[in-house]
Amino acid sequence: IPDDKGRIDMGDIDLEPAQTVLIDVLGPEGERVLGADLLVGRQWTQRSDTLTEARMKESRRAAREVGAGRYILERAPPGPWRIQVIASGYARFREYLNGREGAPLAIRLRRGLQIAGVVRSISGEPIAGAEIEVDGPNVGSPPPTTLTDGSGRFLFDILSEGEYKVEVKAKGFVPAEAGKLTA
Repeated sequence: IPDDKGRIDMGDIDLEPAQTVLIDVLGPEGERVLGADLLVGRQWTQRSDTLTEARMKESRRAAREVGAGRYILERAPPGPWRIQVIASGYARFREYLNGREGAPLAIRLRRGLQIAGVVRSISGEPIAGAEIEVDGPNVGSPPPTTLTDGSGRFLFDILSEGEYKVEVKAKGFVPAEAGKLTA
């Protein structure tokens, strides 16, 4: 409950010692994956009502690439870590993993399944710049989006096996949805 000045006392906030997490991202054949986006975090095991009311939930931070498919996250909380990896051509990875400070954690990605298509007007003309959103298993939040190229083509190549829904929006056109696509 806010005091007379509109402040809410959250009480004590304990800080934990941080560690450095090294992560090697590998493809199915052991090849190093460059240019991946990694989010590393940990869900709090205990949440106070005050923190929940303040909408403070999970703490996630992006790891940075230091070369040759190795990524680093400094000031990481103690594990286990929830790690999410997005890399073009590979299925999205999201798991809880344990590791030791200083010892690289190896993550092996699977090849991504694809959903591709062409967006056209009802007269058959390709529509450039249409926004495509795909939703389904393990896509994350918010769902991934892409824009169609000059020929109206799009490609999602980061999908796992499952059933997907694709939504299409373009300026001047009625939105459309294709559901129950299986990758």
